Amino acid sequence: MYIEKANIWGGDEHGVPLVSLVIPAMNEAEAIGECIHRAKEAFKEMGIDGEIIISDSSTDGTGGIAASLGAVVVTPQKL
Repeated sequence: MYIEKANIWGGDEHGVPLVSLVIPAMNEAEAIGECIHRAKEAFKEMGIDGEIIISDSSTDGTGGIAASLGAVVVTPQKL
């Protein structure tokens, strides 16, 4: 999709970030913190106002760690 003059750097006029990074996770408590820190650094270095969303189905505390680092955590329903 092509969007002419898209502003991915500063969000839209309502303050909503235009970049969402969605990371699926399953029992990644040991690694999720580093992933989130690196994503935040990349956003900062590029001047992007982005959000990090963790899709979490874990039993090891991955979601809690991600939330404590500012990520939005969603838990998919099991089919």
